[in-house]
Amino acid sequence: MLPTNYHQAYKSLLRKLEDFSLALLDGDASTGLQSFQALQTCLEGEILSLNDDNFSPEVANRWRTVQTELYRSWRLLETDWLFLASARQGREKRLQIISERVATLKGYCQVLLGAVVD
Repeated sequence: MLPTNYHQAYKSLLRKLEDFSLALLDGDASTGLQSFQALQTCLEGEILSLNDDNFSPEVANRWRTVQTELYRSWRLLETDWLFLASARQGREKRLQIISERVATLKGYCQVLLGAVVD
């Protein structure tokens, strides 16, 4: 089981991802930017500061693997968001890619909140 502060951090990230998904569907650029910035603050301030000191070696390896993939997916989402901001055409395709990346990040949060690190 995740320690309480880890559980809270991943639940917070999951909520921010949901908010960002809704902002993408809304299509309002300023709401999308605000949601993205809140997501970025949460991820960089809460999630990336977590470490595996509180886990057994076996659990630490599994947690580190998922955490690494979460970070990798975040970096890809960040890049896609920058491309979307500068895109003059092909915005729908870019939005679809961003939505897929958000879904992937949600999946990693759900894995971490679930039984993988129990």
